[in-house]
Amino acid sequence: MISAIQFNAQVPASVVITVAVLLFAIFSWLEWKRQARFFYARLIALLIAILSLTAFVLRPAYSTNSDSAGVIVLTPGYNKSSADSLKKIYQHYHVVATEQLDKINQLLEYKDQIRFVLGVGLPAYVLPDSGFNFLASPLPTGITQLQVPAKLIANRKASLSGVWHGEPGTLTLIGPEGKIDSTSVSAGSFQLSFIPQQPGKFLYELEIDGKKELLPLEIHAPKPLDVLILQQYPSAEIRYLKNFLIDQGHRVVVRTQISKNNFRFEFGNRAPATLSRITTEALSDFDLLVLANESAALDEAAIKDALRTGLGVLWLPSENELGKPPLGFEFVKVNADTALVNFEDQTVTLSAWPVNARKDFAIIKNKNRVLAGYKRLGAGKVGYQLLTETYPLIAKGQAKIYNHVWTNVVETLARISAQSTAMKITNSFPVYPDEPLNIEVLATNPEVYLDSTRLPLLEHAVIDNLWSATAWAKENGWHQILSATDSVTTNFFVPDFNSWVALRAANLQKATKEKAGGSLKFEADKLSYKTVSPILFFVLFVLAIGFLWLAPKL
Repeated sequence: MISAIQFNAQVPASVVITVAVLLFAIFSWLEWKRQARFFYARLIALLIAILSLTAFVLRPAYSTNSDSAGVIVLTPGYNKSSADSLKKIYQHYHVVATEQLDKINQLLEYKDQIRFVLGVGLPAYVLPDSGFNFLASPLPTGITQLQVPAKLIANRKASLSGVWHGEPGTLTLIGPEGKIDSTSVSAGSFQLSFIPQQPGKFLYELEIDGKKELLPLEIHAPKPLDVLILQQYPSAEIRYLKNFLIDQGHRVVVRTQISKNNFRFEFGNRAPATLSRITTEALSDFDLLVLANESAALDEAAIKDALRTGLGVLWLPSENELGKPPLGFEFVKVNADTALVNFEDQTVTLSAWPVNARKDFAIIKNKNRVLAGYKRLGAGKVGYQLLTETYPLIAKGQAKIYNHVWTNVVETLARISAQSTAMKITNSFPVYPDEPLNIEVLATNPEVYLDSTRLPLLEHAVIDNLWSATAWAKENGWHQILSATDSVTTNFFVPDFNSWVALRAANLQKATKEKAGGSLKFEADKLSYKTVSPILFFVLFVLAIGFLWLAPKL
């Protein structure tokens, strides 16, 4: 179907047409004056000659709209009647079914021609930025959303959450040690909790109605901290805290003041050393400073300087310090000297100082008050613990609650380690073999490898030291991204293509909906002009002039 005509003349078309009209008028009058035979035939021949000469100068070009370049993509779950209707309406469109492709990457050759997507959808990288319609299908039965903590630590409670789409059932989490947790699910959200026992890369399982999905989880070892405890006099609370920290693998120094200039030292997981004076330089070797029973007033200037450079400080107040708290804290008195603390499905009552804090970030709290909190000072955090006697929990067989309380406080306040390289994969799980992995790297002049292959990096146009890379994992299983400059690693798992079908479908549907709609001028819609051969006009001109010459002689 001819849809457009354009002229390629060197002279404006209006000038050429005006001259042509004048020439036709003049020569028509001359032909009428000749009083020869075949007047009307000569007039038609004259018109043909003038038009041929005009077209020869204007050099017209025509185009046809190639409807056949449009593409309809059928993905799993598409509605057959909708597909048949589209095929009838757009008979010249090319139909591609993803189930008949060896790899989804084959769609890249049609990327700018996709007009309709039916079914669960497509990955973002094979879709045009906009300008197509999406006819979504219902999601298949299964887990359609899954949230896993960014970092799992051994012997720390972790929770998995998500959304189940399907009939009611029992969802079970299975680990290396067997069944860990289970919950009844219907259509909607769910949550499972567990405490990983040891670091490493593991394949857990989520099972429902006899169907299992492999859940790859990397468990990290707790980061050993260097902890300095300063106390004016020994106490049971500090003794248990010291033992807890040592059992957790932390490197601990306890300094107890015996007299004005005499101290007693205890060491755990580290070699003995002398620490008689508290200076900013000395504190730079520690991640956390614990100030117990009236030791907060000592060397406060050095402590504040160390806080500004990232040190974490935990203040365990004595009763005498509550009236005039150090380090800028503000408290208000309350009547209760005990507090209820919730841990999973348990509620315990613990002794606590009868005060509440103002304007601080909470670490542990109940509905009435903050029991452990902190504020920032420079690059560091300074916090407090108002629970006074937590060690009886161990004697009562509630060591998990004790561990939970102190782990939260210690890890929240400790110095944040500075890594020279930070890496993350921005794709949603799962990513299958031969699909692009989008990797972000924050570093100065990084050198990054996927397994043994070095990745080409592109620096962000605006943000310094932010790099991106695209990589492809060829096989199922665990893979590693490595920063060669400082040995920082990120591990990820590539599952089998037939796994996590519902989650994959939900991810694809979301990606396709985000890009669908809008308007886009496809290459297929752009008009390709073809110039009419000037020989045609030359031949017509010669024939018309020849007739005009011959007609008076007949």
